[in-house]
Amino acid sequence: MDVFVARQPIFDRHDRVVGYELLYRDHRESQSAPSHVTYDMSSRVIVDAFVGLGLHELTEGMPAFINCSRELLLSGTIELLDPGMVVVEILETVEPDDAVVAACHMLAERGYRIALDDFVLDERWTPLLGLAEIVKVDVLQRTRDEVAALVDRIRGSDAYLLAEKIETREVLEYCRALGFDMFQGYVFQRPETVAGKDLTTTEVQVLKLMNLVRDPTLPDASLEEEFGLDVSLTYKLLRIVNSATVGGRGIRSIGHAIRLLGRKSLYRWLALMLAASARNRGRIGVELLQTALIRARFCELIGYRMGDHRVSGPLFLVGLFSLLDAILGAPMERILERLELDQDLRDALVMRAGLFGTVLSLVEAYEVGKWHELPRLASSIHLPTYVLSPSYLEALRWSREQLPRLSA
Repeated sequence: MDVFVARQPIFDRHDRVVGYELLYRDHRESQSAPSHVTYDMSSRVIVDAFVGLGLHELTEGMPAFINCSRELLLSGTIELLDPGMVVVEILETVEPDDAVVAACHMLAERGYRIALDDFVLDERWTPLLGLAEIVKVDVLQRTRDEVAALVDRIRGSDAYLLAEKIETREVLEYCRALGFDMFQGYVFQRPETVAGKDLTTTEVQVLKLMNLVRDPTLPDASLEEEFGLDVSLTYKLLRIVNSATVGGRGIRSIGHAIRLLGRKSLYRWLALMLAASARNRGRIGVELLQTALIRARFCELIGYRMGDHRVSGPLFLVGLFSLLDAILGAPMERILERLELDQDLRDALVMRAGLFGTVLSLVEAYEVGKWHELPRLASSIHLPTYVLSPSYLEALRWSREQLPRLSA
């Protein structure tokens, strides 16, 4: 599935990039977004930027300015994101009522930076002006006198001043002279649309997981099993852990990722993905899905046959992700840059190194009938070769049983 997000750089007084505003785009050729930003549009930007494209790659490690509709602000979704990675940009179309002010207070207390977009001289915005770290002024739609009056009003706060929609060098120099701290506009760069690939996830799958996550009686093991049936959701789960505030590093299994994120945050992310899925979504090829599932279960069963249940979870993940390069059409090394997997899992997927890499090589050799390689690979992990055939058949049966559940 193709995903698109536009980014526009923000510069300081020394012409250094200090952040990127992320903007909604629905296709590669789109040059603008609708004037009214909806919850669905905000959700799409977050999901595509954080889960699809990878925020660090998109903003080159700089903060991302996220346009927030009222619905997104009050939903609590922003709290899923690392406050060090984002600036919460309150749009001028948001009514600054008590609920909005309270939400912004809570975000500020938790370390999120607040920016006010297209600030206007209106007493209703006074409570938020005291919270804002950055105030943006649209200099395209105002006269110089109007811009100067806004600057005088904002200088009473501690906020940085950002001039946006600067289209000429003359206006840029005028804004510098007025004391603006940051600058954004066509004079520097038009918004650049960044395209990428993401795995397809259907609304039915996400709804099913949301219902399971909300069930307090469902054990984590059952939830882990459900994620394990879908390579795209498992991939997104790890991307989410990487983007969230939990600081997930060295993930070794699906269960590990779920525990790091927690059910409440996981449910919110699933809800966000559901809201962002308004576009038509295709389906991953059945053959790739089935092969990934067979590999995952086959690797897991080999872990059990080795007598060490601690490696079964990581082996399932190695098998499940072993076809990500074919699914996404990108080198495995580049894909894994977006996932905070444990190093031994990364080594297995890229180089077929270590214990996990040997098991994956054994599974791949069995798949293509390289029978002469099986004794050597199996003996290196102290596994009798006679367990391979029944394990593969069990994995095959299991995968065929699961596929109908994926499309139910």
